[in-house]
Amino acid sequence: MGHTTHRDLKLAVDLIGMVGAQSGPAALAEAGVQRLPELVGSDVTTLSVCTLRTGNRRVVCNPAGAISEGDLACFDRFFFEHPLVRYHAQNPDGTSHRISDSQTP
Repeated sequence: MGHTTHRDLKLAVDLIGMVGAQSGPAALAEAGVQRLPELVGSDVTTLSVCTLRTGNRRVVCNPAGAISEGDLACFDRFFFEHPLVRYHAQNPDGTSHRISDSQTP
């Protein structure tokens, strides 16, 4: 495992400052998803904001269009079967939870 460089720390601080300066939740989500790959390499970066009460979600994706409308519709059909959706529906206390924490060995 590598170590954190001065450049990594500067990128992280700059990203936090830029994202934190956004004027609302939608702008914050968009800015974070657009800038996060500068800090952590990825082919696709997404943020799904789920409303458990209605079973709806909003997805922000980088690059735009990397997840098709068909893919989004498929996920939506099985929304309540997703391990994180199930966990947060049963535990609305807001604690973080990884998908791997929901899997049996």
